[in-house]
Amino acid sequence: MNVSPCIPQVSAVNKYDPPLEVVVAREHMSHMVYQLMQPQVIYDSTLPSLDSPYPMLVLTGPQACGKRELAHKLCREFSDFFAYGVCHTTRGPYFGEEDGSDYHFVTEEDFQNMIHMGKFFQTMQYAGNWYGLSRHRRRGQGGPGLLCAHGAGRQHTHSHSPAA
Repeated sequence: MNVSPCIPQVSAVNKYDPPLEVVVAREHMSHMVYQLMQPQVIYDSTLPSLDSPYPMLVLTGPQACGKRELAHKLCREFSDFFAYGVCHTTRGPYFGEEDGSDYHFVTEEDFQNMIHMGKFFQTMQYAGNWYGLSRHRRRGQGGPGLLCAHGAGRQHTHSHSPAA
């Protein structure tokens, strides 16, 4: 009987270009740790029961396909049910964009401070700029019981958490 020697198992991590699942897991872990370091606040639940899904509408699609315009239209026409989730970003405003309406334009330093203070439930970096939807924006969308409508590209959606 030929017995092969015990071969140790090797664990490898793609440090420089990890798969999306690894990036998402690390980002989620960081956001959870930063959020747990903040003073905890108990919010009233607007769900009919604990078994109901968390109410959030995320519109996904390629860049410039009209996600933001659709989200704004839903919020205007169904204002009793939807409020728009305005993201923070480190990029400069494009022509016609307004601070506080399209995005909250902040510096890189302010954005990183907000991450470390646990202010975001979702962040991502795209084309060298940071984007993030704050917990405050999502929870305080104009009144209790409103569904947060957020127009995001595929790259924006990977760390949305129903428990956030």
